[in-house]
Amino acid sequence: MTKSDLKKEATIATEILKGKDVSTVFRNRVGEFGIEFTDGTRLFVDHLENGLELSITDSSQEPANNVGFCLSKEEAIVLFEFLSRFSDIETLNIKHQAEERVLWNLRSLLEEKLSEPFDKNYQEILKAARERIKDKND
Repeated sequence: MTKSDLKKEATIATEILKGKDVSTVFRNRVGEFGIEFTDGTRLFVDHLENGLELSITDSSQEPANNVGFCLSKEEAIVLFEFLSRFSDIETLNIKHQAEERVLWNLRSLLEEKLSEPFDKNYQEILKAARERIKDKND
């Protein structure tokens, strides 16, 4: 990255963050921290071997209907393996009870975030969501 590129990136970051109020500062893992602002904008700083990586998520660029939650590192590892296995063989099967536990935990997290499963029109909501998400050639 040239000095000109760096200056341009700094100007963009300054404009995005100008006048924002900090809501919370958090640490996802060693070497990384994030700052969430009251409008939902987030700044992430990650320490890499060759320097720092900065990323900003501008709330105006995100869909208003995003759902967020956190998994422990162990849950993420187990879920990653489970999903990778599905990606490789296209069959979902539980190989270890920890995978079942992670799926239960994930379902609980989603239950906390979603009101739709309890809506009387849930089947229609589900059908519409599937149609919006599926691959266009399916």
